Amino acid sequence: MVSIPATYDYRLVILSVLIAILASYVALDLAGRVTATRNQARFAWLVGGAIAMGAGIWSMHYTGMLAFRLPLRVSYHVPTVVLSLLAAIFASFVALFVVSRRRVTVLHVVAGSVLMGAGIATMHYTGMAAMRLAAHHHYDPGLWLLSVLLAVVISLAALWLTFHFREENKGRVFKIAVAVVMGLAIPLMHYTGMASVSYMPTNTAPDLSNAIDISVLANSAVILITLVILASALLSSLVDRRFSAQARALALSEQRYQHLFESNPQPTFVFDLETLRFLAANYAAIDKYRFSAKEFLAMKFTHLHPAEVLGRLLETAQSGLPLEEQYQRKDGVLLDLELSLRTITWAGKPAGLLLANDITERKRTEQMETERRNFLESITQNQALEDNLQQLVRILENQIQGALCSVLLLKPGRLCQVAASTFAKDMLLGMEAFRSEEIASALGAGADHKDLFFVEDFSASCAHRELRDWAVAFNLKSCWFAPVMKSGVQL
Repeated sequence: MVSIPATYDYRLVILSVLIAILASYVALDLAGRVTATRNQARFAWLVGGAIAMGAGIWSMHYTGMLAFRLPLRVSYHVPTVVLSLLAAIFASFVALFVVSRRRVTVLHVVAGSVLMGAGIATMHYTGMAAMRLAAHHHYDPGLWLLSVLLAVVISLAALWLTFHFREENKGRVFKIAVAVVMGLAIPLMHYTGMASVSYMPTNTAPDLSNAIDISVLANSAVILITLVILASALLSSLVDRRFSAQARALALSEQRYQHLFESNPQPTFVFDLETLRFLAANYAAIDKYRFSAKEFLAMKFTHLHPAEVLGRLLETAQSGLPLEEQYQRKDGVLLDLELSLRTITWAGKPAGLLLANDITERKRTEQMETERRNFLESITQNQALEDNLQQLVRILENQIQGALCSVLLLKPGRLCQVAASTFAKDMLLGMEAFRSEEIASALGAGADHKDLFFVEDFSASCAHRELRDWAVAFNLKSCWFAPVMKSGVQL
């Protein structure tokens, strides 16, 4: 019996190839999105991508079937057509699942290509089985087997290419080139399968239950719907990628801010401006205030500073000027602080960014300098000189723990007075043997020295041998010279 001659509408053949290329490009793009997402979002992209990709592959197959022309009326069994569509979606799901894995082995690719190839072959031959016409079909075993092997090999190549070009930072030109290669390969399997079949006429009327004739309008509608699905999937991927990029940029910005916040050497806090409850405290704040991070999160601003301090901080926030306040830690240490406040948005709510600069040492130094100047000024006043000197010794011995201090007044030509002494008498008597000019000159300070002069190591800095021997004998470590002032005039 002679087979029925068949022809092709090459316009539809070209259209089927273009649909395959578009479906391949969408598959590459969706593979990148599935890889980039996690958990429920990943599964949603996996299912949605499989539907879009499967619809594209099935539409290519369907268009290729319509390009196949026989001189007979051909109808299609709808349930069988739906099964062929489900097979295409299954094959696409397998493909996306394999290529979206973080790590893909050879075994994964081989197993995936077998399943995907089987799915595509099932789609193709199930779709052909949906044809209802007054003829029965016959397959050439060699071409049939070749078409199935092509489905597996093409699936293997598609999985390998998709895996290597799935990253979203790959160039668009590369993706288009890969999509063209894949889009040309997929129809190769389809038209090899079509070449394997021949139709013999029969006098038996076909079973047309649940079957429909495909008109040009229906064909156009199917192609249009497929293109809309593919375009929607591609657009969704592009939009999601943009949102993901913005989310990554925001997360990176937050990480950088968090790093700067935590590593800032200045104690820094964030607190809710409405509830005054602390929202965050960096490591410097934890170390300075001696509260743990957990304790800070259970505290309010008013646990550290009075409410009126916050009011004054809010007043000075616009000018940026710091506010000086004192805070006594729970270990009893009194801190002098410079507080600065900035208003920020934290987790969508107004918050205060509080910076606390410890100026305790600076204030202590300023106080010491004030006391020193006041004291030296008071020496020439009506107070008893000995009382003043005793006061100075106490100041010095309080500042230098464990040291013994003494004050000596030097005038040109002689040691004016030895007072407030806690030194041994023989030590002081030994020092009286030296002239004031010798002492000052030996230590590098002239008799008319105008500024505070400090000698850190007396014995090492002294150029006068007898004076140096005397210092070593009595373990004298350091000394300082300061001009005595009265009304701004050096005495």
